[in-house]
Amino acid sequence: MHTGSPTSPHNNVVESMSALMNVSGHIDKVMNAQTLEEVKKNRLRHTATIESIHWLCLQGCALRGNDGSSYSKNQDIQKENLHILAERVRKKIREDVGSAKFCLLIDEAKDISDKDHMAIVLRFVDREAFLMERFFDIVHVSDTTAVTLKKEICNVLGRHDLHINIRDQGYDGASNMCGSWNGLQALFLMDSPQSYYVHCFAHRLQLALVAAAEKESSIWLFFSKLNFICNLIKASPKRHIELQFAQAIEIATMVATGIREKDFQVEKLNSRFNDEAVEILRLSSALEPRDNFKLFNADDIYNFAEKFYPSYFNKQELHYLKKTEKARHYHLIDILIRLVLTLLVYTATTKRSFSTMKLLKTSLWNKVEENLLEDSMIVYIEREFTARIDIDSIIDKFYSTKNNWAHLR
Repeated sequence: MHTGSPTSPHNNVVESMSALMNVSGHIDKVMNAQTLEEVKKNRLRHTATIESIHWLCLQGCALRGNDGSSYSKNQDIQKENLHILAERVRKKIREDVGSAKFCLLIDEAKDISDKDHMAIVLRFVDREAFLMERFFDIVHVSDTTAVTLKKEICNVLGRHDLHINIRDQGYDGASNMCGSWNGLQALFLMDSPQSYYVHCFAHRLQLALVAAAEKESSIWLFFSKLNFICNLIKASPKRHIELQFAQAIEIATMVATGIREKDFQVEKLNSRFNDEAVEILRLSSALEPRDNFKLFNADDIYNFAEKFYPSYFNKQELHYLKKTEKARHYHLIDILIRLVLTLLVYTATTKRSFSTMKLLKTSLWNKVEENLLEDSMIVYIEREFTARIDIDSIIDKFYSTKNNWAHLR
């Protein structure tokens, strides 16, 4: 069969037909293949960026790029990805809280640039019955009045639908926090009458001991010489052994003769530990499980629930709490235990958050933006959550907010 020259109409049609039958060579397929390869490379670069940001945050390092000018997009990329990561952590904490009641732990401190900040920590019992304290946010406040603090707290909690679940409050003893009429705890009590305020017991003990020590000249003299004594004892192992021996004899003598602290010191301790919170702890000791529930007392449990948690139990349920057949009504005891566990004992978690702030916001990084500081702190403190966050989901979220960015999907 005659086909003519290579450029004849017949051969041109045959070549076109062959190209048409080769689907992988179609222009849309070629363009799509290039686009998929480009997306793959872009996502790989973006993954490296997110992992770098994550690593820097865990090390407490500042975020920097090769171009830090105002025209560079480095800072926007870093901040946007860090914010998405931080929001994922807050979301996971919110999911862990669920519908459980929580204690609100608040404390204030100044940073390196002399700005007031308020740390917000949530204390709650999770779905698996584990007691948790989670750092949730740190907020810059224009002043530390109770009204301002409450407004900022409500803004943070409101964004995550947490406000209605406040069960207890834990602050220090400053007047703006514990004031009976205009303090922060009083403002929250107006909204939620059973959000009991508990002054950190460790702080109470410290205040009581300091007040008691100020009246004892011997204690002042001891601490003024303590550094010299320590250096003297450490210099000689023999002196160290002799000190331990003398201390053992002195303790045995004090126990044998019944020496007690002075009435003034006892009075100071009583003045710091004589409020409603102490009664709550006293009655709740009836739920102590040690020594095969040695302290278990049905009357104390009933009085505890009736006085402090009347909205959680109706009359019939309160009656069940007094009965001895606890196995049939264990769910009531479980509710009571979860409520007790949310009560504050100390505010060490909020103090640790300020230690983190001092680590992140240094004299070399004292102009860090507030949002960047907040996001960096929650990623640094709640690092166990960040390890479980899917990087691909962060990339997708970033692309959805920056859809004019390079192809990421």
